[in-house]
Amino acid sequence: MLYNKIMIISPETEVYLIKSPLQVDEAQQLDFANATAQANYFLSLPKLALMNLTYQRENNRCFVSFNIEQIRSYNYVMYKNKQYGDKWFYAFITGMTYEGNTVTGVDIKTDVYQTYLFDFTLKESYVIRETVSDDTFGKHLIPESLDYGEYILDKTEQYKEQLVIHATASQVTPSSKTPVIVVQCAERLGVAYEYDGQTEGEAINDMYVIGGLPQGCWYYMFYCVSEQVDILRQLKEWLDSIGKGDVILNMFMIPRQVVDLQLAIVHLYDKEGQVSQSVTNCYVASGNTYAPKNIFNKTIPKLNKYGSFTPRNAKTLTYPYQYLLVSNNTGGVLDFHYEDFNGDPQFACYGLISVNSSFGITPLNSKKSDTPEVGISPEFIVGSTLPCLSWRSDFYLNWIAQNGNSIRNEGMMTYSESMGRVASGTFTGLAQAGMAGMALSAGAELAGAYINVSDWIEKTQEKIRQAKAIPDSVKGNLSAGDLAYSLQSIGYNFYRYSIREDMARKIDRYFDVYGYRVNEIKTPNTKTRLNWNYIQTLGVHIDGDIPQEAIAELKQIYDNGITIWHNPANFLNYNVSNAIV
Repeated sequence: MLYNKIMIISPETEVYLIKSPLQVDEAQQLDFANATAQANYFLSLPKLALMNLTYQRENNRCFVSFNIEQIRSYNYVMYKNKQYGDKWFYAFITGMTYEGNTVTGVDIKTDVYQTYLFDFTLKESYVIRETVSDDTFGKHLIPESLDYGEYILDKTEQYKEQLVIHATASQVTPSSKTPVIVVQCAERLGVAYEYDGQTEGEAINDMYVIGGLPQGCWYYMFYCVSEQVDILRQLKEWLDSIGKGDVILNMFMIPRQVVDLQLAIVHLYDKEGQVSQSVTNCYVASGNTYAPKNIFNKTIPKLNKYGSFTPRNAKTLTYPYQYLLVSNNTGGVLDFHYEDFNGDPQFACYGLISVNSSFGITPLNSKKSDTPEVGISPEFIVGSTLPCLSWRSDFYLNWIAQNGNSIRNEGMMTYSESMGRVASGTFTGLAQAGMAGMALSAGAELAGAYINVSDWIEKTQEKIRQAKAIPDSVKGNLSAGDLAYSLQSIGYNFYRYSIREDMARKIDRYFDVYGYRVNEIKTPNTKTRLNWNYIQTLGVHIDGDIPQEAIAELKQIYDNGITIWHNPANFLNYNVSNAIV
């Protein structure tokens, strides 16, 4: 006969009731270097020991020999069933019941994170948020759903770059920003010579090449100051007087920086093409080939704080929490993000000789611009134009200059023809009728000649009266003025906008606690910071030789979001440094 033998195992289970900082939602957890360090920490906390108990089951109830009022403040349990192994189990106390003066029923729920801390690993998973291991400025730019309030203008530093400044003749220097008036002409006005007070040499070329385009025009330039405008007026009057008023095609202004000027004396042609008069203090372009010219470079330091507050997280210093706005002062604006630059934003302004002053600004070190050196990129901002000018052309002077010779020639021809007819008629009459006939014929011919000349004079005077009656023509820009130029706002303003300091503090604090949105498939960062790591996943992948219900619960913990603290002494203290390690 066979008998069943019952093995009697002596009770050896250790149970400790503990006052733990951990909470049952498991949103905040502690990690340790090894199981020994883990056990030593929990055993160092305030505790009550119960020795030699019977086997303690997971997620079950245990009965302890304490009055409920003695243990109400304890919230955690660690126990070891030594008769079955050396593993410590950790659990939250989820409830207590009074069973007697010296007995309390304690409900426990396993802390799966601490119980299986060294028995599972995280695999590549979809990470929604985490405390990043690389906080390089501009690396993390995925938008956050955070309210950041309104923008304010940083007034500690204001940056602007004017291209033109109103000045007097005494303020004009080669490096000044006094604009230049360009007179664009359909033909060459004369011979221009370089002038330095001692020597002269031919300065103007037969043809300019501007921006790669050959020009069939000639350009004469004057600083926009009263003395130079007087010289320009004299030039225009001279051209009218020789019938060349229409040779001026345009008068427009350009920033001085777009062209290299050289002082010249221009010896003007008369209407026969001979040198007749000189214009002093005129300028011509040095050389004959012009590519876009660099007018200025500008570096705008990016903001590294909000008022007195310096963020700990680099993302707080990126868009949309701050940005740079560049304006051409006439409605053209473009915003730039500091993280799109390699270093502090750098800009260059390029310009070219052109009607309406073609110039614009482009970033030099933007990550979006492949070839900024040519001045054209998706971030190119065309500048506000300088005004084209108007000028008066004296119609009568031009008409006289253009028609004077023909009028004189016509008069001489009329007189000659009339006198020829007089002579012819006199000799014919003499041959036919003698002296009396000659006198009669001569008188008739003279009378006819007088009538012909008088008729010519009357017609000519009528033409002159009609020419005088035609008003002078005004050409070019007929508007009265240019507001941007008058306000000296031709150029660019750089505005640094940011959110308010109090909002920046809140957002930076949020990043301290919950890290950045990363939306990336990767192995979650569990220990890349000095004091804590936050992780939130979507369907995290966990590998471990542990019960499936424990894996399911761990997945829920990570998907809900968990903060892992590395130093128990700093648990829940977000004010300590959390530098990358």
